[in-house]
Amino acid sequence: MSVLSTCPFYRILQCAVLILTASQHMSESASSWTYLGNGGQENWKEVFPDCGGTAQSPINIQTANVSYDESLPPIQPIGYSNPGTDYFTLRNNGHTVVLSLSSSMHLRGLPYNFTAAQLHLHWGSTSLPIGSEHRIDGEFYPAEMHIVHYNSEKYTDINDAKNMPDGLAVLGIFLEAMPSSAADNPAYGKFFKYLENVSYAGQTVAIPAFSVHSLLPDHLDQYFQYKGSLTTPPCHQSVTWTVFHEKVQISASQLDKLQTVIYSSRSVDVPVLLQNNVREPQPLNQRTVYSSFHVAHAESFSKGQIFAIALGTILGLVAILGIVFFVVRTYSKKNRMDVEGKTSEAATKPPSGPAEQVEVKSFQA
Repeated sequence: MSVLSTCPFYRILQCAVLILTASQHMSESASSWTYLGNGGQENWKEVFPDCGGTAQSPINIQTANVSYDESLPPIQPIGYSNPGTDYFTLRNNGHTVVLSLSSSMHLRGLPYNFTAAQLHLHWGSTSLPIGSEHRIDGEFYPAEMHIVHYNSEKYTDINDAKNMPDGLAVLGIFLEAMPSSAADNPAYGKFFKYLENVSYAGQTVAIPAFSVHSLLPDHLDQYFQYKGSLTTPPCHQSVTWTVFHEKVQISASQLDKLQTVIYSSRSVDVPVLLQNNVREPQPLNQRTVYSSFHVAHAESFSKGQIFAIALGTILGLVAILGIVFFVVRTYSKKNRMDVEGKTSEAATKPPSGPAEQVEVKSFQA
């Protein structure tokens, strides 16, 4: 037995190290989650109780049930065009890619002043392009971008705000792919071209700051809004969601890059491609979804439903035309047979008496 092992101070220090190591492993275990498998979203609530709450996100926005609120103003990004910093930091956290934003960026049009913290993305895969977390009448999109802000009027930073009922505001932007021949979206190219630099979990890269306003849709006055949660653990129910109605288009090659160059694994591990980082839609329960604009009636149907209705209508018209054609053809055939029958009957009927006499006299003359 060594002298150190018999020293009380050494034993206390050794115990402290063991406790610290154990607590670190417990913390890592608690923070470990995935979208599929043992740590998948169906099991999140076992480790993160808020994930089983009644005001969770994302949701399927059913436009037939939204409530129009004429008091909702256009969203006004302040400082988005000039972020007030030279660089942003792009990071792969193993669940998505996160772009840190400048604290000089704010939002107006919400109950409080909200300061920008970061943006990140959710996407599907080349074989399963269900990349948006929110859906509109059941319709999904290849990707969705979230710009996260915290209530800077009431809280000092995002850590203080993240679990408070009025703590966060997130902008949701649907991304859809243009035809394969279309050019890249130059605004998204500002940071998409650095995705290879953060292919593996834990990697970061500083990129030149750019206008985040250029990432937004044109019509910031048309959106859906509701109270919800973070879409990833710990799923705090602290978010005012603003989901824009207008979609933003990126090129097919940009979408392909997002789906194929990001890994959830570290560079020293077996590569695991990061795909389908999407939470399933959650029950709306008693919440109300508000719209800042009048939703057109057609918007209550998805593209698939509209196609099905149109196809059914066309097939119905074809069937009706077929029936009409059959009836007309049958009726025409019957009339023709009646006419032919009368003609045949007239040709075979013997002539009357007077007519015969006239014919005989005529013959004799």
